[in-house]
Amino acid sequence: MFGYPALHVELPPPRDDHLESSAHALSTVSAAEFSTSDNSLGHWDLPALHWVPTLVMLTGSTPFVLYVRLLREEGAALWDQQVRTFLTVLVIVVAGLTIGLVATGQHGAADAPRHAAFNTVSVVTTTEYATTDYSLWGDAGVAAFFVLTFLGGCTGSTIGGMKIFRFEVMWILLRRHFLLLLPARALVAKKYARRPLPEDLVGSVVAFLALFFVCYSLLTVSLMGLGLYFLTSASGAATTLAVVGSGLG
Repeated sequence: MFGYPALHVELPPPRDDHLESSAHALSTVSAAEFSTSDNSLGHWDLPALHWVPTLVMLTGSTPFVLYVRLLREEGAALWDQQVRTFLTVLVIVVAGLTIGLVATGQHGAADAPRHAAFNTVSVVTTTEYATTDYSLWGDAGVAAFFVLTFLGGCTGSTIGGMKIFRFEVMWILLRRHFLLLLPARALVAKKYARRPLPEDLVGSVVAFLALFFVCYSLLTVSLMGLGLYFLTSASGAATTLAVVGSGLG
């Protein structure tokens, strides 16, 4: 809840009340978009007001058990593999979007990182605030946000999406499968964070991903049957299943 007072201070209240501050602070902490402005947080062009929610949304997308371990003074919790993978993906995406925004002249070098970081974290954490219309960031930007819709936060958080842990498990399985196809077949164990992956966990991850994409395909086709364009249908199906607020198209 430390994000609540931070946002409450940063957001300038209209008139003499704190409605905007309270609404945005509480909905950012809980990763549930509820803005009092049609332009979301883009209504206020204040850099600090965009960076603070970005950090708050990130804290909400990490496993809650991580904070329990930190309270117990377990410093190793900061090196959790899932969190490291999650942050690495975000850094790569934000860097790519920042370069694209500066190269196309849509934002200057000072503002591009802020808009890229805020909107990327907002989509991944399913908070769905926005500082600008990222559907105008070109084909590469639209494609990036479409993929981010599926990603989600870390397992053990309240964030929606498919969760980064499931993608890590699938990567381990695919890597092991392709290594076994090589002529020199080495013994490749299914390990995560140096621990063997239980077979029941692997099976549940594969079953979840398979069911997710079957439902996603059926929902996309159903929306297209109603006369919607492919991008609108695909994005609408993704946002519905991943519990993300906004779509594309």
